[in-house]
Amino acid sequence: PSRFNLLCHGLQQCARINIASGVVKLIESYCNVLEFRLTAHPSSAHKKFEAFDVSNNIHGSSITAIACGGHTQRKVCKTLIAGHYQFFKSKCIDIGDRHTHWVHKTEYEITRVLHHGGTEKIFRHISTDNPLPIFRDYASFRTQFRHDIHRDDVDNCDAKKVFAEICALYGLQAHDMAQQLQRHKIKLYGLDNYL
Repeated sequence: PSRFNLLCHGLQQCARINIASGVVKLIESYCNVLEFRLTAHPSSAHKKFEAFDVSNNIHGSSITAIACGGHTQRKVCKTLIAGHYQFFKSKCIDIGDRHTHWVHKTEYEITRVLHHGGTEKIFRHISTDNPLPIFRDYASFRTQFRHDIHRDDVDNCDAKKVFAEICALYGLQAHDMAQQLQRHKIKLYGLDNYL
């Protein structure tokens, strides 16, 4: 164990001794200091971050950031908070059929991991630059499917509550958590506007 852990343990054992409030506040401030560090990067598109406390112990769930397809027709980015949330963003260019233009489509999705191991989609939204085909001519099923983009939309997500839950996982205040995420360029897709 580190010296800091021994100090905290010793102070807990000596509860009958009056300890100055300034010392208690100093110890509590060190207890809540976490720093995210890059612990694994098999490639530039796949990075794993862990939260370390002042004693260099891992605290909370790992965060994995994955990006693939950067120079292709479809780019997929995911941020996984192990055992809790998955944030997903997909951007693609879909070629147009006979009466439609090319479509630039962006999809956001937030999934929560449930206690029994299942998942629940709490947010899904798709936006495009070409929401309806010209003349509304659905010449093929593919065109109809592509332009019926909102049929699976879900919005059961309170962004403030989700972010508060993530902060509670690490014991950080919202502004501290936001600073850590921005410092390491970790994106919580779908909550970007909130951060």
